[in-house]
Amino acid sequence: MTNLCRAVTSRIVMLGLMNVIPGTVLAPGQELSRVRIRVVDLRGTPVGGARIEIKSCHNQFKRTLSKSDQVVPYGDYEITVSRDGYRTGRRRLTLESADTWVTVGLSSQASQLVRVEGKVRPSIDPVLPAWVRLISVYSDTILTQPVKESGEFTVVDVLPGKYLLVVLQEERKVLGLSEVTLSKSLETVVVPTFGNKRRPQ
Repeated sequence: MTNLCRAVTSRIVMLGLMNVIPGTVLAPGQELSRVRIRVVDLRGTPVGGARIEIKSCHNQFKRTLSKSDQVVPYGDYEITVSRDGYRTGRRRLTLESADTWVTVGLSSQASQLVRVEGKVRPSIDPVLPAWVRLISVYSDTILTQPVKESGEFTVVDVLPGKYLLVVLQEERKVLGLSEVTLSKSLETVVVPTFGNKRRPQ
């Protein structure tokens, strides 16, 4: 390695270490990830002034971040975000690359829970048994309910926000998928399915 390469490498390492959370003990050769945290409400609008805490899932490492861009060792972490007027938001993530972006969604304390009713459009045969799963885009919330023989489903106690609504068969096979934004006390959604179309009778 030339002197220039050594100098450049040293500079890159130093720039990374400058952003390492104070108090972090690094093992020799330990890989680091720059984690960038974006805080939004459950509709995706940025929320400022939040308190961000990162905690290891495997040891006693726990820090409050002074900014949303920090460097920490590779591993499994839970990020907790809090702000006045909002429910506390949490995300779990695994850091295993040099740069990691994570979005944490906060819901307003004034938000009312949503009841979701819908129907699976029967474009494949057979559909049942099947389940509907709501996966929050900006939090770790996952809710699952069975689909009735009529194709109808109901999910209760859902926080408003943006979700992926997935129709599953045998808990693995994805039959249908749509993105929905829930805001009212009652939402009616129709989930299209894909696959083998019904044969004409």
